[in-house]
Order: sequence, then structure tokens, then C-alpha cells
Amino acid sequence: MRKLLIIGASCLVLASCSQSVENSEGQGVTIYPSNIVTVNSDMPSASGVAVKDGIIVDVGRADDLKRKFGGAVIDDRFSDKTLIPGLIDPHVHIALGAIMYSAHMVPPWDVPMPDGNVKGANNKAEFLSRASDIIQ
Repeated sequence: MRKLLIIGASCLVLASCSQSVENSEGQGVTIYPSNIVTVNSDMPSASGVAVKDGIIVDVGRADDLKRKFGGAVIDDRFSDKTLIPGLIDPHVHIALGAIMYSAHMVPPWDVPMPDGNVKGANNKAEFLSRASDIIQ
């Protein structure tokens, strides 16, 4: 479950990428070499993604990213995986997933369910606390 959460979060981060941010020093940048499917028709695939402070700062050829962000950390944990954007509509899939799999959920807003409302998490700390309770 934890691995699925990590992969899902990574995919969501990939989906939120819209700009490239220059950082020739690579301070605080982590590069993830991997097979990456993008939603950019000009570059439908890539071999690396650069992330800083949880935000994607560039996507492209892993070797080019390593040159561009010279001091970046290289994290190979996904090198044998394919990363794709998180293509989930959170308005629908939170409830559908919980109904389909009878799973607990921590939505960002109150969600009406057949057996009553599921209270939404008001902030990150509440979300992490409630998600941790579910995982345990």
C-alpha cells in the first residue's frame, strides 16, 4: 500500500509539471532516470525528470538533465519502472475507489456516501494522520 502511495504521489507530481525552471547548480534538485510517459505531444516520452522541493522543474533526456543540473542528486529507485502522469479525476475516483474496494479514504472535502458522510481532511497534517491510521 505504501509503495502504491509513493508511486501515485510521484505520478501526480509528474502531471502537475508545466514549466522548466533553470538551476545550473543543481542545488536541491533530484534527478530520477526512468522511462517517462508525458502528456506533451512535442515530447511524448522522456528518460529523466528533475524535481526540486517536490515540484517538477524539468523533464527530458536524463543525460541532458544531469548536465543542466550539475550538482543534482541522482535517484535510481525508479530506473527500471515507467512513470506516467496521474490521470485521476479526484472528484469521482476517491468515492468510486472506496465503494468498489470497500476501502477507507481521506478525501480533501466531505464526501457523501451511502452509509453517511466521510469528513474531509482540513489540512496536510490531518490528512497524513488519518492516512497513517488507515495504513496501520
